[in-house]
Amino acid sequence: MVFVRIIVLVVLAAFSFQIAAHPGAEGPNGMEKFAAVMAYVFAVLLYLLPIYEAVSRDHAKAVSIGLVDLLLGWTIVGWIVALVWALRAPKPEVPFEVSYGWETTAKPAPGQRSGRRAIDDEAAVLAKLRADGVLNDDEFARAKERLYKG
Repeated sequence: MVFVRIIVLVVLAAFSFQIAAHPGAEGPNGMEKFAAVMAYVFAVLLYLLPIYEAVSRDHAKAVSIGLVDLLLGWTIVGWIVALVWALRAPKPEVPFEVSYGWETTAKPAPGQRSGRRAIDDEAAVLAKLRADGVLNDDEFARAKERLYKG
């Protein structure tokens, strides 16, 4: 759809410019003056198209894209860079939790626990096994030591 917008704006700007560029023998009439104004309007809309695309797609870097477009868009290369950047889908950010050095920094998959909580859960399972008589005190101590050493 963005390419349709580009083509429509280019055609409208070129057509308006063409009408305004060839005034009649008596000078420019009202239609030619209107076409000249519209040529500038369409050119400005074309220039601001990367900003529109970034904002309409709720791009996380819309402000940066807008600055590149406004400051470097006149170079055409800057405009193309801003447009491509606006059209690219942002990479999803990986959620992180605070690390205190003894737990993982990446969040676990749904349904899993991580870090100290997972170790405590496993220690509770070991304590239940000991209470049920599945593990004796020596086996419990070794399993607990292995669990906390990693």
